[in-house]
Amino acid sequence: MPERTNSHDDTDAPSSPLKARASWYAQGLSDGLGDRLLMFDNSAAPSLELLRFRPDFAQVQGFETALRERVQRLGHFRHPAFARVRSVQRLEPDEDLALISNCTPGKRLSDVLHHARGPAFAATLIRQLAPALVVLQQHDDGISHGVLSADRIVVSPEGRLTIVEHVVGPAIDTLNLGTAQLASIGIALPPAAGGATPRLGMSTDWYQLGLVAVSVLLGRQVTASELPQLETLLDGLGHSAGRDGNMLSPWTRQWLDRALQISSTRIESGADARAALDELLRKEGTGDSRRVELLQHEEARPRPIALSPVGPAAIRLATDELST
Repeated sequence: MPERTNSHDDTDAPSSPLKARASWYAQGLSDGLGDRLLMFDNSAAPSLELLRFRPDFAQVQGFETALRERVQRLGHFRHPAFARVRSVQRLEPDEDLALISNCTPGKRLSDVLHHARGPAFAATLIRQLAPALVVLQQHDDGISHGVLSADRIVVSPEGRLTIVEHVVGPAIDTLNLGTAQLASIGIALPPAAGGATPRLGMSTDWYQLGLVAVSVLLGRQVTASELPQLETLLDGLGHSAGRDGNMLSPWTRQWLDRALQISSTRIESGADARAALDELLRKEGTGDSRRVELLQHEEARPRPIALSPVGPAAIRLATDELST
């Protein structure tokens, strides 16, 4: 059975009936980065999600170091729109490299796009996640997500959105992959100016969030062949009501044009992002981005997830690295 080693067991405590520790796991999403395991037990500890990276990625020089450094830099980062990252570990028995995070209840947005599509949900996604992304980028110099997609956003049963795996970007950068190679593992990049090498930086975050919003409008993922035609695609979406009966507002379209680098006034920095978001919220009568951030913190309520036990796994985690 999977278990977490605990170096803090009190062997001198008086003997008394104890509830046996039971642990179990379930298979999660597999994608271009690796596969995921969801780990649960009958203690009060948080349930965990393990992203086990592809061995060929984990073996690249600098990959693990970059991952550990980013986890350390964001060690004190807390925000209700981001899943809590716990540690980076090598898993027994094969020394697989894994990112350990709190398990977020809900479904990946990519799995529910056909239910969530429409301009109203796209606007909600922007209002919920754009302020959170600004906070992440302002946490420290050079911080960005870099690999944001519908696969890395979890939708709770109540409709709350949570971004996951926001520490992975620097490790992916060490692979020195081109745009087409990154696209093959589900990472979209904006067109590079002047043939420059694409990087997973701030402007990429906004481009990727814009693509997620367009996917919500479509009710499916944007395809690679559609990326050069995003302006035409949005023009078509603006001519009729979506599945939810709403029209794409001109203010949301304006934000998308900036995020997707269709407009000449692109979102390329934290200041650009804040200004674009504040303009969107002001014109739609929602307030401003700082008010939205405050509401997110006030309304966040963690909820447990229940899952039936499945078969055993030979995985051991060091819980002294997972302390709250």
